[in-house]
Amino acid sequence: MTEEEQNTGENKRLRRDPRDEVWENWQGAVLLQNEIEYYASLDPPLIEPFDKKNLKAAGYKLSLGSECRVGGKVYNLSEQSPKLVIEPHDLAVVSTYEKVNIPGFLIGRWNLRVTSAYEGIVWVGAPQVDPGYDGHLYCPLYNLSNRAVELELKKPLFFIDFVRTTRFLEGKSTLWKRKREDSLDSYDVHRLKSALFEDFEQFRSDISSVRKNLERFQQIIFPVLAIIIAAVTVIASLGIFGFYEIPSESKWVGISIGMSGLAFLLAIYALFKIKYYIKKK
Repeated sequence: MTEEEQNTGENKRLRRDPRDEVWENWQGAVLLQNEIEYYASLDPPLIEPFDKKNLKAAGYKLSLGSECRVGGKVYNLSEQSPKLVIEPHDLAVVSTYEKVNIPGFLIGRWNLRVTSAYEGIVWVGAPQVDPGYDGHLYCPLYNLSNRAVELELKKPLFFIDFVRTTRFLEGKSTLWKRKREDSLDSYDVHRLKSALFEDFEQFRSDISSVRKNLERFQQIIFPVLAIIIAAVTVIASLGIFGFYEIPSESKWVGISIGMSGLAFLLAIYALFKIKYYIKKK
């Protein structure tokens, strides 16, 4: 079979293995690293760009791509800004850095790497990549943990393996057909957001508001109480308005009145300072 014959049809996806001896004795199986590397060397390559250091015994580590969206906000990661942070209970929609070009006789199966899952990330993608698919892979990621998770551009995040199907038969078998652009916008059409994260943020904002109001109340009420107590003490000490009058010969009368007056003045000063601080804020 010539290369021209091999690449005719809807697109350049392979319909059969180019090695006649392999095709004649075709058996379905998970591809090991030597087979993955072989298909990655064809045109079009199974994985592009292909990096041998990401090749595993029976699969390949896919990396985080530049197109990302968190909470509806778009992030275009770059070498200058390579970090993507997903807050607790928030949701991100991401892409792979690599493209895959699946032949007509293979499927891909992809998911999060185990190490990523143990960081608290939950993967919500479609597990199977159909024969004929070409382009980046896209999926939502949910941070189920109680801490922020940091992802980095071009760092391994997913894992994909490849399985041989039954033979591709012209006229009877079909390939995946692209119905949308190879872009994050065309897949994340609903602009996914985490309702739980938004509710949690609103709850945290409400709690913060209540706490601030309580702090202001405490800052005001204590000086007011001090003023009232000081005023009552002065009134009682001087016998004003019929209150019990402390005998004038008591040596503590002067001290009591002096301390009460000082407390009164300090409370007034503190109250004005608090009001000034609140207005300034």
